Amino acid sequence: MLVGLIKPSSGTIEIGGYNVRKNFTKAMSQMGCIVENPELYSYLTGWENLEHFGRMLPEVDRAHMNYVVELVRLDERIHDRVSTYSLGMRQRLGIAQALLGKPKVLILDEPTNGLDPMGIREMRNFIRYLAEEEGLTVLVSSHLLSEIQLMCDRVAIISKGSVIKVDYVENLLALQEKVIWHANRVILRKKFWVE
Repeated sequence: MLVGLIKPSSGTIEIGGYNVRKNFTKAMSQMGCIVENPELYSYLTGWENLEHFGRMLPEVDRAHMNYVVELVRLDERIHDRVSTYSLGMRQRLGIAQALLGKPKVLILDEPTNGLDPMGIREMRNFIRYLAEEEGLTVLVSSHLLSEIQLMCDRVAIISKGSVIKVDYVENLLALQEKVIWHANRVILRKKFWVE
């Protein structure tokens, strides 16, 4: 809904003060997004991919492209074909692509999916860096609660399209509540732990 792939049944969405339904282009100019896996041209180099996507955005120059390449730490391999990249490198190139438009909000869907333990740790640290040092609002969608705990400051638990709990991670951990997963639905049990 945030990126306009499906329409909400009710309510409004504003990104950077722009209503998604009424001012879609301006709202999307505030956002970068990777849904599931980054879509890249594997026969092109990383740099050629960024050039291609950069041509679709206003004011993306070589200096900014160099900046995002250094930010995602791909400067040593950016001129290699994407087909030679590891999954973690593809994820980082996808994030570079999402950052080309200088967004205020970055949405990452399962950013650690398929990564090895070292890649997961690097991605976790990188996401925290983007939020803390670059000042981006980063929304991470994941079913891995342990990763969310290490990566995020605030958590929203969503079940069947409804937000059932939003709080800071430490507050959720301090509550005597347990999140139980049953076939894609979330139940909060209060005042006792259920295994």
